[in-house]
Amino acid sequence: MKNVLDTPYVYMELKDGIITGWYKPGQKITVAVARQVVEIRYEYFEKKSYPVLIFDSGVKSMDKEARDFFASKEGNLGITAGAVVVKSSFTMMMVNFLFQVSRPVIPCKIFTDENKAREWLNKFTN
Repeated sequence: MKNVLDTPYVYMELKDGIITGWYKPGQKITVAVARQVVEIRYEYFEKKSYPVLIFDSGVKSMDKEARDFFASKEGNLGITAGAVVVKSSFTMMMVNFLFQVSRPVIPCKIFTDENKAREWLNKFTN
């Protein structure tokens, strides 16, 4: 299996049983983009399940349908848990709000420290 996936929207890397993702700068995530990202990730990583670590940079906007999709069972296909690493308290507040409005169907947490996020995600590796 290849460990690096580079799409027009997001760059992903599988290392130590965790998929780490960085959205490319200026992304406007629609539900169509969200569906494509999930489908490509799931197929590329051979329909296996992994925890996912996402960094908050790159996303310029995300519509409500995309947020709801990413929170759904279908949007979390092949994901055992999710962690988001944020850089600012404002972003933390926004992501926290999004988790409240569009409740994910998998365990999700927000972190400011990448190492703590990875430590938490390790509980969900196969």
